[in-house]
Amino acid sequence: MSTKQEDRLANLEQAVHGIAGAQKNHGDLLRMLVEGQQEIVKLLTPEPKDGPSLDELLGHVIGQQTELLGYARQIVKSQAQMEQNLPGDVVRAIGAEKAAGVASNGAAREGRRP
Repeated sequence: MSTKQEDRLANLEQAVHGIAGAQKNHGDLLRMLVEGQQEIVKLLTPEPKDGPSLDELLGHVIGQQTELLGYARQIVKSQAQMEQNLPGDVVRAIGAEKAAGVASNGAAREGRRP
């Protein structure tokens, strides 16, 4: 074998050892990351006896939101019925007041006075 080939083989062996060391380092790093993630999940996950589960809480919140939506629909329906029973001048005044409220809310969002 020539010296050039021996040098290449030596360089190749060094590169293989370097890659093996890097793989070991990456493996150690991944192990530490997984352990850290497991610890975080453990800290964030409540014990089974610490109250209602997340599914139960979400179900309760969704139920409340559904109930509130029903109330909001009833309010809108009642307002529409009230407007039908009011004299025309009052309805126009309410409409103008609503339009002014929308304009002032838009002005407030933009940081200016209505």
